[in-house]
Amino acid sequence: EALDKKTAKAEILALADHQEKEYGSYVDTSADDTVARLLKGYYQHSNASVRYGVTAKDIIAELVKGDLVLAPCQGQRLGNPNFTLPGPERHMLVIRGYDPATDELITNDPGTRLGEGYRYKSGVLMYAILDYPTGDHEPIVKEEKNVIVVGK
Repeated sequence: EALDKKTAKAEILALADHQEKEYGSYVDTSADDTVARLLKGYYQHSNASVRYGVTAKDIIAELVKGDLVLAPCQGQRLGNPNFTLPGPERHMLVIRGYDPATDELITNDPGTRLGEGYRYKSGVLMYAILDYPTGDHEPIVKEEKNVIVVGK
Protein backbone atom coordinates (compact mmCIF):
# COMPACT_ATOMS: atom_id res chain seq x y z
CA GLU A 1 0.00 0.00 0.00
CA ALA A 2 1.36 3.41 -0.99
CA LEU A 3 2.15 5.88 1.76
CA ASP A 4 1.89 9.56 0.91
CA LYS A 5 3.77 12.32 2.74
CA LYS A 6 0.71 13.64 4.58
CA THR A 7 -0.20 10.19 5.93
CA ALA A 8 3.43 9.45 6.86
CA LYS A 9 3.75 12.72 8.78
CA ALA A 10 0.50 12.07 10.66
CA GLU A 11 1.73 8.57 11.56
CA ILE A 12 5.09 9.86 12.80
CA LEU A 13 3.34 12.44 14.97
CA ALA A 14 0.99 9.77 16.34
CA LEU A 15 3.98 7.56 17.20
CA ALA A 16 5.70 10.46 18.97
CA ASP A 17 2.53 11.25 20.93
CA HIS A 18 2.15 7.59 21.91
CA GLN A 19 5.73 7.35 23.15
CA GLU A 20 5.52 10.66 25.01
CA LYS A 21 2.33 9.51 26.77
CA GLU A 22 3.46 5.96 27.53
CA TYR A 23 7.19 6.43 28.16
CA GLY A 24 7.73 10.14 28.81
CA SER A 25 9.84 10.70 25.69
CA TYR A 26 9.98 9.89 21.98
CA VAL A 27 13.65 10.73 21.47
CA ASP A 28 16.38 8.23 20.51
CA THR A 29 14.87 4.77 20.94
CA SER A 30 17.20 1.73 21.01
CA ALA A 31 16.62 -1.22 18.70
CA ASP A 32 15.22 -3.29 21.59
CA ASP A 33 12.82 -0.54 22.68
CA THR A 34 11.79 0.22 19.08
CA VAL A 35 10.68 -3.40 18.68
CA ALA A 36 8.98 -3.63 22.09
CA ARG A 37 7.37 -0.18 22.22
CA LEU A 38 6.54 0.55 18.59
CA LEU A 39 6.50 -2.51 16.35
CA LYS A 40 5.00 -4.91 18.89
CA GLY A 41 3.44 -2.47 21.39
CA TYR A 42 1.92 0.16 19.11
CA TYR A 43 1.49 -1.69 15.82
CA GLN A 44 0.93 -5.18 17.29
CA HIS A 45 3.36 -6.58 14.68
CA SER A 46 4.53 -9.91 16.05
CA ASN A 47 7.14 -10.69 13.37
CA ALA A 48 9.80 -8.19 14.39
CA SER A 49 12.99 -8.82 16.33
CA VAL A 50 16.45 -7.47 17.02
CA ARG A 51 19.49 -9.16 15.50
CA TYR A 52 22.66 -8.51 17.47
CA GLY A 53 26.20 -8.12 16.17
CA VAL A 54 25.24 -8.37 12.51
CA THR A 55 27.47 -8.42 9.46
CA ALA A 56 26.62 -7.32 5.91
CA LYS A 57 26.06 -11.01 5.05
CA ASP A 58 23.49 -11.29 7.86
CA ILE A 59 21.60 -8.26 6.55
CA ILE A 60 21.70 -9.53 2.95
CA ALA A 61 20.36 -12.92 4.10
CA GLU A 62 17.37 -11.20 5.71
CA LEU A 63 16.72 -9.17 2.57
CA VAL A 64 16.87 -12.32 0.42
CA LYS A 65 14.11 -13.79 2.65
CA GLY A 66 11.98 -10.74 1.85
CA ASP A 67 12.37 -9.06 5.23
CA LEU A 68 13.02 -5.38 5.87
CA VAL A 69 15.89 -4.29 8.05
CA LEU A 70 15.75 -1.15 10.18
CA ALA A 71 19.22 0.07 11.02
CA PRO A 72 20.11 2.51 13.77
CA CYS A 73 23.11 4.50 12.61
CA GLN A 74 25.62 7.13 13.54
CA GLY A 75 24.37 9.23 10.64
CA GLN A 76 27.50 11.33 10.29
CA ARG A 77 29.41 8.17 9.34
CA LEU A 78 27.15 7.69 6.32
CA GLY A 79 28.66 10.66 4.50
CA ASN A 80 25.34 11.34 2.77
CA PRO A 81 25.79 14.59 0.81
CA ASN A 82 22.07 15.31 1.14
CA PHE A 83 22.20 15.68 4.94
CA THR A 84 22.52 19.09 6.52
CA LEU A 85 26.11 19.08 7.79
CA PRO A 86 27.44 17.52 9.88
CA GLY A 87 24.55 15.04 9.61
CA PRO A 88 22.50 13.38 12.34
CA GLU A 89 24.41 11.71 15.14
CA ARG A 90 21.55 9.23 15.75
CA HIS A 91 19.53 8.12 12.78
CA MET A 92 17.35 5.19 11.72
CA LEU A 93 16.86 4.05 8.14
CA VAL A 94 15.21 1.17 6.30
CA ILE A 95 17.35 -1.25 4.31
CA ARG A 96 15.12 -2.67 1.61
CA GLY A 97 17.46 -4.33 -0.86
CA TYR A 98 20.93 -5.26 -2.02
CA ASP A 99 22.62 -4.87 -5.39
CA PRO A 100 25.41 -7.49 -5.68
CA ALA A 101 26.74 -5.94 -8.90
CA THR A 102 27.71 -2.75 -7.02
CA ASP A 103 27.85 -4.13 -3.44
CA GLU A 104 25.31 -1.49 -2.40
CA LEU A 105 22.56 -1.69 0.17
CA ILE A 106 19.40 0.06 -1.00
CA THR A 107 17.65 2.14 1.63
CA ASN A 108 14.68 4.31 2.29
CA ASP A 109 16.19 7.10 4.33
CA PRO A 110 13.71 9.49 5.97
CA GLY A 111 16.51 11.89 6.86
CA THR A 112 16.60 13.52 3.44
CA ARG A 113 14.13 14.41 0.72
CA LEU A 114 16.21 12.28 -1.69
CA GLY A 115 16.19 9.23 0.59
CA GLU A 116 13.91 6.86 -1.30
CA GLY A 117 16.04 4.15 -2.89
CA TYR A 118 19.27 5.79 -1.67
CA ARG A 119 22.26 3.47 -2.04
CA TYR A 120 25.19 3.05 0.32
CA LYS A 121 28.22 0.87 -0.28
CA SER A 122 27.86 -2.04 2.15
CA GLY A 123 31.10 -1.15 3.95
CA VAL A 124 29.96 2.44 4.50
CA LEU A 125 26.59 1.39 5.90
CA MET A 126 28.13 -1.30 8.11
CA TYR A 127 30.56 1.29 9.50
CA ALA A 128 27.63 3.59 10.29
CA ILE A 129 25.34 1.00 11.96
CA LEU A 130 25.40 1.76 15.66
CA ASP A 131 22.66 0.94 18.15
CA TYR A 132 22.16 3.71 20.66
CA PRO A 133 20.49 3.71 24.07
CA THR A 134 16.97 4.99 24.62
CA GLY A 135 16.87 8.57 25.88
CA ASP A 136 17.73 12.05 24.71
CA HIS A 137 21.35 11.66 23.55
CA GLU A 138 22.32 9.23 26.29
CA PRO A 139 26.02 8.34 26.05
CA ILE A 140 26.85 5.49 23.68
CA VAL A 141 29.21 3.31 25.66
CA LYS A 142 29.43 0.27 23.35
CA GLU A 143 29.82 -0.08 19.59
CA GLU A 144 26.96 -2.49 18.82
CA LYS A 145 25.94 -3.53 15.30
CA ASN A 146 22.30 -4.34 16.07
CA VAL A 147 19.43 -4.08 13.60
CA ILE A 148 15.70 -4.71 13.59
CA VAL A 149 14.31 -7.32 11.23
CA VAL A 150 10.68 -6.95 10.21
CA GLY A 151 9.08 -9.90 8.49
CA LYS A 152 5.81 -9.99 6.61
